[in-house]
Amino acid sequence: MLARRAHEFALSELDVDPGDTGYDSGRTFRTKRRAVSQFRKSRNEYDSNVAGVVASEAASRIHTGDSRLDDSPTWRDRLRSATTFLVAEGMLRNLGDVVEPLEQG
Repeated sequence: MLARRAHEFALSELDVDPGDTGYDSGRTFRTKRRAVSQFRKSRNEYDSNVAGVVASEAASRIHTGDSRLDDSPTWRDRLRSATTFLVAEGMLRNLGDVVEPLEQG
């Protein structure tokens, strides 16, 4: 459920068309900054083992987005990174839907 919602969030926020051949670095940086901000907010809001596991996975995705470089065009690297950042942010935005029912038990 969480992964599906995270991917839906990423698709809705990505704002690219199939024919696009440019994705500027500013957009990628802003998506990373939003993901990191959401990580900090979620970490402060939820203090449980389950939340820690999900937040750790999101942090791993943020780190992965930072290291996505290969021989493809620069815009493609930026787009891959932004997508990874957005999935992480989407996971964190929906964290309460998973954690709160478990905590209420």
